[in-house]
Amino acid sequence: MLFKVQAFKSPSIVSPEKLYSLNILNRMNEQQLPLKDELSDDFIFCQAVETACGVCLARQLQLSSDSVRYRMKIGGQITGFAQVTKPYVLRDGAAKAMNESRKY
Repeated sequence: MLFKVQAFKSPSIVSPEKLYSLNILNRMNEQQLPLKDELSDDFIFCQAVETACGVCLARQLQLSSDSVRYRMKIGGQITGFAQVTKPYVLRDGAAKAMNESRKY
C-alpha cells in the first residue's frame, strides 16, 4: 500500500524490489525509511467508499482492526499460508527477526 501511494520521502523507493536492495548502515542495525510529511494525517489501512464515479480510498477514514484482520486472513488463505495470517503474527515475527539480527 505504501508503494501505491508513493509514500516514501526517497524518490528511489518505488517498489518492494527497491526496498529490499537497501543496505543497513554500519553499526546502525536499522535503516530509517521516512514517509512523506503530507501523509502524516492519512491512514495507510483506510476505508474504501463508493462515489458516483466508482470506489475510491478515503485516507482520512481508518479501517477497523477487525477489517484488517479479516483481509489478512483471506490474503493468507489465497496465498496458501499454512497458518492464519494476522497482525500479531507479523509484529511478533518482525520483532523476533530484529532480535536475532543483533550482535551481542
